[in-house]
Amino acid sequence: MLFMAHLHSEVLLNHGLHECFEGAIEVGNPDALLLALKIREKVSADSARFGKLLPDLFSPNKLFAAHHLASLPNCLKEELTFCQPRVHNVWPVLVNILLPDRVLQAEDAMSVSNSLKKHKKNWKSSFSVEEIAKNFQCFCEVIIEGSLLPLAFDVLLLLLPCLPASFIPMSLSAKLVQCMIDVLSTKDSWLYKVVQHFLKNLSDWVGNNDARRVSVIVALQKHSNGKFDCFTLTKTVKDLMADFRTESGCMLFIQNLLNMFGDESHASEEPSD
Repeated sequence: MLFMAHLHSEVLLNHGLHECFEGAIEVGNPDALLLALKIREKVSADSARFGKLLPDLFSPNKLFAAHHLASLPNCLKEELTFCQPRVHNVWPVLVNILLPDRVLQAEDAMSVSNSLKKHKKNWKSSFSVEEIAKNFQCFCEVIIEGSLLPLAFDVLLLLLPCLPASFIPMSLSAKLVQCMIDVLSTKDSWLYKVVQHFLKNLSDWVGNNDARRVSVIVALQKHSNGKFDCFTLTKTVKDLMADFRTESGCMLFIQNLLNMFGDESHASEEPSD
C-alpha cells in the first residue's frame, strides 16, 4: 500500500500538476498548496516541481520562514471566497507541521512549579523548541496578523488543542487582543459571534491548567491596560481569575506579573507610576 501511494504521487507529479502548482501563488489556490504538502509527505520530490508553493530543500523551518510565508497569503486568502464559514483543509495540515505533537507532550509533562522556570531549560534539545517557537512567531506575524486577521480566530481554534501555554503570548498578541476589543465593544460587527465563540473555546481550553490560565490572563490584560473586561463588556478575565484553585497557580501568576513589570521597567528609562 505504501508503494502504491508513492507510485500514485509520482504519477500525479508527472502528469500536468506542475502547471497547477506553478500558478497557484499568483492565482490563489489553497487546494494546490494542500495537494503539494500531501504529495511531499509521500515523495521526496524536488521542491521546484511544486512551483513556489514549497521552499527549496523542504523543511518546516524553511516552510515557515518569514520570506516564504510572505508568498503564501494570496494563496490562502482565496479560500475566503469559497470556504466560509468552513476553514479549508489545508489549515490542519499546516498546523500539524507547525506544532508537532512532541512539543505539547513536552510541556504537558512539566508541572506548574517547573513552569516558573524558563521553558528552554526544561525541554530537551531534541524538541528544537527555539526553532518551533520562531516558526510559530513568523506564522502569527506574517499570516494571521499581517494577512488573514478576519480568519485568525478560526485558525487559532485549530491551534489550541496542540498549543503550549508558553506560546500564548505570541498567539494573543497586541494586535489580536485589540481586534477582540474592537469587535466586542459593538455588536454590529460581523465578527462579534466569531470572537464570542473563540473566547468560550479559549476558556474551555484553559480548563484547570494554571499555566494556561496565567498565560491567557496576562496576555489579555497586558494588551488592554488591564481593562479587557471593561472594554469588551464581558467577564472573561474575572471568571478566569475566580478559578485559581492552587497556591502554585497563584504563585505562577504573581511571578508572571513581576516578570512583566520588570521587563517594562527595564525597557523604559523614563520614571513610571
